[in-house]
Amino acid sequence: MLPIPGITAQPYQSFTVPLPDGTKLAVSMMYFDQNSGWYFQGLNWNNGQWQENGRRIVSHPNMLRQYRNILTFGLACGYTKAPAFVNSMREPTNIQDFSSGTFSLYVVTASEVAQFETWLQGLKNAQVPA
Repeated sequence: MLPIPGITAQPYQSFTVPLPDGTKLAVSMMYFDQNSGWYFQGLNWNNGQWQENGRRIVSHPNMLRQYRNILTFGLACGYTKAPAFVNSMREPTNIQDFSSGTFSLYVVTASEVAQFETWLQGLKNAQVPA
């Protein structure tokens, strides 16, 4: 996973993230005090080849999993005070969560997306003892 640096406590931010395959992801994110949460106001990959608006930023190893057959990357959000995403016990709900280092955003590479899918498939195929 590749960290996305420079996220501040400003309620509205826009920046471009270079991706491992040479394409770019334009990101606009906004903090909504009424909802106590961060949202992607706009995600624009490869000059409009794929776009999404209005996704809440949550703790997850690949928030864009539903697009795994379209995108060459994923986006993860993690609670940096915990050993794993699933142990975070909370979502990024404070305006300073990213600037303070409590949470981080990451680009998930294509190989990491595939590894996560393999892990999920193993869970689906696991036998539960009777």
